[in-house]
Amino acid sequence: MSNANHFRLHKEIVDEIYKHDDHWDYTIVINPNAIELMEKDLYIPFTIMLSKNGFLVANYYEFGITEKTFKTVKEAVDFIFN
Repeated sequence: MSNANHFRLHKEIVDEIYKHDDHWDYTIVINPNAIELMEKDLYIPFTIMLSKNGFLVANYYEFGITEKTFKTVKEAVDFIFN
């Protein structure tokens, strides 16, 4: 994937995150292969990555990691905030 496509995809994810009022609870960290949502205590509970089947959301919590794949950015981001 070209840099321009990465930028476009990251912008699409961030724009979708900003549609949720609760986005202020997180700092958005943009990495080359993922978007991370970091809490104020520097804990990263969610990561959104592009996978071959869509958008993979990894949810890190005290008992382990859960992962779920979504077909659209909107579905992935809505999963995080709902």
